Amino acid sequence: MWVVRDAMTSPDDIDRFIDFATRTRFHILFVQVRGRGDAYYHSSLVPPADQLKYPIGDFDPLAYVLVRAHAAGISVHAWLNVYYVWSNGRSTPSDGHVVKLHPEWLITDAEGIRMDERDVEAWQADGIEGYFLSPFSAEARAHSVEVVRELVDRYAVDGIHLDYIRFPGAEYGYGTEPRTRFALQWGVDPIDLRNNSLELSAVLGADAVGALDDVWVDRRAQGVDSMVIAIRNVIGDLPLSAAVMPDLQIAQSEKGQSWARWVHQRWVDFVVPMAYNYRPEELLEWVRVLQNTVGREQMLVGLALHDGRDQYLDRSINILRVDRVAGFSLFSYNVLAEKRFAGQFIDQIFQPVAESEDPYEDSQDPSEEEEP
Repeated sequence: MWVVRDAMTSPDDIDRFIDFATRTRFHILFVQVRGRGDAYYHSSLVPPADQLKYPIGDFDPLAYVLVRAHAAGISVHAWLNVYYVWSNGRSTPSDGHVVKLHPEWLITDAEGIRMDERDVEAWQADGIEGYFLSPFSAEARAHSVEVVRELVDRYAVDGIHLDYIRFPGAEYGYGTEPRTRFALQWGVDPIDLRNNSLELSAVLGADAVGALDDVWVDRRAQGVDSMVIAIRNVIGDLPLSAAVMPDLQIAQSEKGQSWARWVHQRWVDFVVPMAYNYRPEELLEWVRVLQNTVGREQMLVGLALHDGRDQYLDRSINILRVDRVAGFSLFSYNVLAEKRFAGQFIDQIFQPVAESEDPYEDSQDPSEEEEP
């Protein structure tokens, strides 16, 4: 179960989600300790989160979670947003925040606009969550790796869980340095591959332009790979996982997220594809494709509860039990906490299913359902 940082602000909040996880038999918690370039733990590298109700010297949320969870036999994986570092348009980052200290590490779009050159709200209006660090920045990567190193050195976490370990979209990553390197090697500016492909095709041929575009797509993915590899090296044998885009092709081409490669190379121990928008009847075939790609034991299925998706959860769980998936992760505790009788809801969803029971029996025709 994912636990969003809003539930990490006080001892009472933490007591509630540990008690809930114990009551409902969750055995791994992805606890968000880095949301927007900040820390829900004591750090010498990044500032404490503004949302904390007590000074970090008086109350350390992660330390408290570890004591409570381990006493209950629950594993705690520290969940970090990697490249996504700021989203609050109503205030500015503190002086010690990475956006304030190193705006040059932020990502640039295909029009040459670096993220800090527009207000956060402007990016959000375009469907981007906020400010992202550039996966091409070696300095940003080194900083992020040191953040992880400090975390695992100071806290007995049971694993590291990476989120937003990707580009915001296909039109991002066009800073001067990566463009120059690519142009010097291949003789073509990657912005021209994006914006002037027809003109280039007339000169180089469509096959050559397509091949160059593939090289650029993989170059972007290698930038993200470098972060995953560096974090793997820092944490050693500690379990490493990542929340990933569920469509392999979109993850690679738009987000620079070659997560099947991460599994095959053993850079991560498992992935959690966020299958939030798949209807129950679509899940089984999707899961079988991914299991054939990365393996059954290397994947948990990420299912959502927000925006009415909870009404499909029981059908999704029962359908996926046909293929004996390794497990599920639910997004999120925070949504469950707002639900009346949440414990009973989880108990009913995860009731044992008889071997002879057909999960499709009495299911509605998908064409008659509303889109979740």
